[in-house]
Amino acid sequence: MNRFLIKIKYGVWCVLIVCCACGGNKKKTLLDREQFTALLIDMHATDGLLSINRGFTVEKEKKNYTYYNGVFEKYGITKADFDSCMYFYASQPQLFSEIYHAVIDSLSHRVTVEERVLQKLRANDSVNYYKGPDTLVIDTFPFTYKYVVDSILPGNYKFNVMVRFDTLDAGKNNRISACFISADDKDTLKVREIRLIADTLEHRYQWSQYVDSVYNRLEIRFLEADNLPKLKFRRVMLWDITLFKPYTAPSQVNRLQANLPKDRGLERRGVKKEVFPVPYGRKIK
Repeated sequence: MNRFLIKIKYGVWCVLIVCCACGGNKKKTLLDREQFTALLIDMHATDGLLSINRGFTVEKEKKNYTYYNGVFEKYGITKADFDSCMYFYASQPQLFSEIYHAVIDSLSHRVTVEERVLQKLRANDSVNYYKGPDTLVIDTFPFTYKYVVDSILPGNYKFNVMVRFDTLDAGKNNRISACFISADDKDTLKVREIRLIADTLEHRYQWSQYVDSVYNRLEIRFLEADNLPKLKFRRVMLWDITLFKPYTAPSQVNRLQANLPKDRGLERRGVKKEVFPVPYGRKIK
């Protein structure tokens, strides 16, 4: 925060220095103090403080005036008018200092407000949307457990789970599958399946998936396999199950939205209903 504000101050001074170098020697100004202060604030807010990302030189900053044309039009002035205003106020050190501090205070306030919004958004990072058992043991037929998360909101979801088989598992293609489902059950977005290593070691598995407003719930199916009906025995322990929706920057959201598959439906006529009740699996408190 402090470093950013320092850059704001530097950016303001960069523009002021250039304008003083370019301004004419006029005794009247087109904009009063309040209008001129508002114009300076708009310039830096609109341009994103050019000097933060670019090394300052007088010649380089002169070229950047093309980015301010929209701001100049808003106040009904030209670049030459702005230069004259800048020269007028810069020639009065006390008045200029007060304007300068007003600009900095306004920009600082905007940064503070944005930080508060970001902190609020990032607070959701700590919310675990999985509210099921902390530890789950699957050892009864059909050796499957389904968990449903309702009221899904648009965002990028990240799922994690620890898995350990008690014995070498005889299941074929052991996996954890998941899909996001629309409110009318006509649209589904299948998440990349997690393929499980069927040894007796502990393994952590995870996936990440962005969803938009089309979907309102998530179904996670733990430990599906191709030959479940033929299994005589299976004992699997799952724990440290989490589902977070961390804050995602707008630029990243645009990229994730663009990567959503065009044909999202697994079955456009509707989601196939389960043939087993929910839930299966023995919970350990």
